[in-house]
Amino acid sequence: MPSALTGATIAAGKGRIAWASLERGARSVYVADVPAGPARRVAHFPQDDGQDVSDVVLSANGRAVAFVRGQGGNAQRESPNPSSSADGAEQAVWVSLDGQAARRIGPGFAPRLSPSGDRVIWQKDSTLHVSPTTGAPTSVPLFRARGVNSDAQWSPDGSRVAFVSARGDHAFIGVFAVARREISWISPSVDLDRAPRWSADGKQLAFVRVPTGSIGGNLFAPTGGGGVQLMVANPDAGEARVLWTSPAGPAGRLAEPTAGASVLVAGSRMLFFMEPNGWQHLFMLPLDGSASTPVSLTRGECEVEEPSVTPDGATVYVSANCGDIDRKHIWRVPTDGSAAAEIVSSAASPMAPSIESTPVAAGGALAFLRGDAFLPAQVVATELPEGAGGAAAAKPITGAPQIPAEFPRASELVIPEGVLLTAADGQTVHAQLFQPARSTPSPLTGVSGGRRPAVIFTHGGPIRQMLLGWHPRGYYARTYAMNQYLASRGYVVLSINYRLGVGYGRAFREAPRGGRLGASELQDVVAGAKWLTARPDVDDARIGLWGGSYGGYLTAMALVKHPELFAAGVDVHGVHDWNAPFSNFAPTVVSRGRDPDSVMTVGRASSPVCCVANLRAPLLMIHGDDDRNVAFSETVTFTRMLREAKKPVEVMVFPDEVHDFLRHDRWLAALRAASEFFGRTIGRP
Repeated sequence: MPSALTGATIAAGKGRIAWASLERGARSVYVADVPAGPARRVAHFPQDDGQDVSDVVLSANGRAVAFVRGQGGNAQRESPNPSSSADGAEQAVWVSLDGQAARRIGPGFAPRLSPSGDRVIWQKDSTLHVSPTTGAPTSVPLFRARGVNSDAQWSPDGSRVAFVSARGDHAFIGVFAVARREISWISPSVDLDRAPRWSADGKQLAFVRVPTGSIGGNLFAPTGGGGVQLMVANPDAGEARVLWTSPAGPAGRLAEPTAGASVLVAGSRMLFFMEPNGWQHLFMLPLDGSASTPVSLTRGECEVEEPSVTPDGATVYVSANCGDIDRKHIWRVPTDGSAAAEIVSSAASPMAPSIESTPVAAGGALAFLRGDAFLPAQVVATELPEGAGGAAAAKPITGAPQIPAEFPRASELVIPEGVLLTAADGQTVHAQLFQPARSTPSPLTGVSGGRRPAVIFTHGGPIRQMLLGWHPRGYYARTYAMNQYLASRGYVVLSINYRLGVGYGRAFREAPRGGRLGASELQDVVAGAKWLTARPDVDDARIGLWGGSYGGYLTAMALVKHPELFAAGVDVHGVHDWNAPFSNFAPTVVSRGRDPDSVMTVGRASSPVCCVANLRAPLLMIHGDDDRNVAFSETVTFTRMLREAKKPVEVMVFPDEVHDFLRHDRWLAALRAASEFFGRTIGRP
């Protein structure tokens, strides 16, 4: 696997960026002055031990870099240990100062560097800790207070820290004065306050207030009794006032995007995401209250995310699929409400349209990820553009990790083609077709290579979107690579962006009767299979399918609900029983207004365990037994049921591995096993 960003994040400081890379299992952290570089590696962990590197942050002056190595604990407080190290594993904060080798500071996560880079705050359990970045590292509580204290935000001058104190059914915004060691609370209430953000001059503090009783774990979700309140406070006085109250219902929901911050401040303006017209867009409110309703900074039937504000607060850069719904590009958005404009960027390779994401404004430069159908996403940078077209000269950073020489050439890969499917209920669904390279046409069919086996891929989430090129997110970069590999082996591959996913608006994402409420999205997979059977180059008796997580669930569902369509399936860490005690995929309001027995009945009918007797095709299941997203018991129970029914099932288990396989060699083993399985079951082209 080529170099890829872990977590697909880039941090920015004064004219400098930092990022983490994953190179065949080795993890590194790089810093670079932009736009030209060169990049310097400040941390390197060469072993493929699965200890992830994430949460990379830079101080405002660019001097200090902090990051997290390892992941958080499970219910037993055990950090992932996919290499089964006898010494165990931990999650810890590391810091590099002035380009020197990074050093471990202490256990915890979510580091936040002071503006001068001399101190770092991070979260350890329910407490915020602090340490200097020079001298001997220490790990002492920043303060001691009740609740789970998190989301630390340094004031611009470094004298104060705003934070969230979650206390079960309510949450406060606190401000800690560092020198005086005093905590003050901002207009405490019975509601859930979150997302504190300082104004550029440090004189105002914006935050979000969610009414008590609201639902939605990571969404700022209003209830029927009232909407979310956008608040602004004078931190010296401790009093906040309401800037605006959103309308109740989905149209007034403040979305937490799938990537990037949910709420931020640009100069004297508050920015946030909302979808009143069914599409996620960026909105603005002046902190001085001069506008009574939010100003929409972006528009159209498209989704906007990943905001990055310029140092002067005048511009925010976002990624969006406006005008190209199956790809992403960078847009320049003035925060005063002037017209947004797409930034034209030269393609990563000349034959395929590019995909750009994760923009970061750093001083006078703009960095972002750029890839296409042939080349994975790489960090590129340019001088900050003055208008549309200004980023055309964006180039890879000198000294950054490069695509390995042995990576497949463009001639060995294909450009996926956008396809529209129509499900039985009329739902339109986007898909990507990977058509194998053609050879001499068959005298019987007139199609090159004769009738080929085909494979359908379904992504996880379900709140995800596969793109017409390399995905910037590591998990889906690997699945895209697998689809390219299968096409290179001669399979016709169809990747389906089924309903419940993102990229196509709220109505598509919140389609009725999805998941445990009826599995309506299975119709989209069936539509893909029928579309393939109608093709003269596909052998309709040799259609397989595969997917991970929610895609694993759909794989198993398709095999038991439509055994006549599919000849084999690979189910990677999928859900098999919606009624099992553990499921992270159940809708938030699964039983609101419904009889519990009815919910259980529909849930079972929407689960693969409903119809084990129907399975005819061979099934390969792959799972790590320390999965924190989908319980390993989902695979244990389903395997037992299949074995008792004498069904053709194979299992591949990775001890101590989590949901998103952390070791490079585990990914290779899983994908090789899937390819070999398809070779044995639906045959080689």
